[in-house]
Amino acid sequence: ISSWHTLKWAVVWASVLVVLALLGGLLLGVPESYAILAVPIAVALIVTWIICLFALTTIVSGYFRWRRYARDFHRNTVPRIRAALERGRVSSKHVAADSVIVIEEFEDEGAGYIFDVGEGKSLILKGQQYCAISDDMPWPASEFEIVRSADSGVWIGIFSSGSPLEPSRTVKMEDCSEGFVWADMEEVVQGASEEVLETIRRHTRK
Repeated sequence: ISSWHTLKWAVVWASVLVVLALLGGLLLGVPESYAILAVPIAVALIVTWIICLFALTTIVSGYFRWRRYARDFHRNTVPRIRAALERGRVSSKHVAADSVIVIEEFEDEGAGYIFDVGEGKSLILKGQQYCAISDDMPWPASEFEIVRSADSGVWIGIFSSGSPLEPSRTVKMEDCSEGFVWADMEEVVQGASEEVLETIRRHTRK
């Protein structure tokens, strides 16, 4: 999250808050004969003001949270990744898939993928880190490597080498169970991709 974009949106929402406050001040001077009209307008302004305040605090707190995460990542994780690459000691999990179901990202929890890897099994990937390390690499792809450092298991990235894999189906994250929505997953499970999807979807009683 860049400082410029955060500042831009913070200024936008702060400006809206100021405008709403000014409009609220103008309503205080409305004659009593127009009070019936002023009350619903005031309620709408208050609700809108609360929503804008929530948006502003979310943007600012999100910026500082991700800034702290990035600082910790560069301070602690990057040196370990570099050391592992320099020593050439990495572990790689090769994946070859016939098809994939994509579950769209919800908020900032990362997208989900159900790869059909053959022999009646599927690979579930869910989380922000599960995408190719470069935009030049196809993703999702028919073949890719999940790479970590061999000694400490530090995440390095996904290196895709196969052809682009067109999703056989795209599902909204909110259609999945709450446990799946907020989880990070990397797991091989029994069942074809469609069967696995049914186990993680949110089922409502009719």
